[in-house]
Amino acid sequence: MHQALLAVSVSLAAAYYCTHRADENCACRKPKPALLHQAADDFNIDLSQSIFIGDSETDMQAGLAAGCQPIAFGACLCESRDSLPWRGSLPVARTAKELFDVAVKCLQDRGQDAVGVGAAQDPR
Repeated sequence: MHQALLAVSVSLAAAYYCTHRADENCACRKPKPALLHQAADDFNIDLSQSIFIGDSETDMQAGLAAGCQPIAFGACLCESRDSLPWRGSLPVARTAKELFDVAVKCLQDRGQDAVGVGAAQDPR
């Protein structure tokens, strides 16, 4: 993954992932927020001033549990017919183009200058 990202000039500082099965009930498997807390500790991130972009219900739950502002990303999750309780209250972005604008707005709503917190450059 790192090599593929570097090939398109994207640098990744770290990747966090859970290696446990769902039935192991570990603290790091989403929707539990342990890995988000670990990344926050490793990089001195204020989660209350952060966004968490995800494409699943467990991503949204993990972001909320960590104190982030979750953003639902992708057409499948955003257009699901399921009546998920968080759907109406969280910001959504169906495309990468929408994601940039939604992320900037969420960061601004949290009192942050999106450029000042290392947001990616507008891909448009």
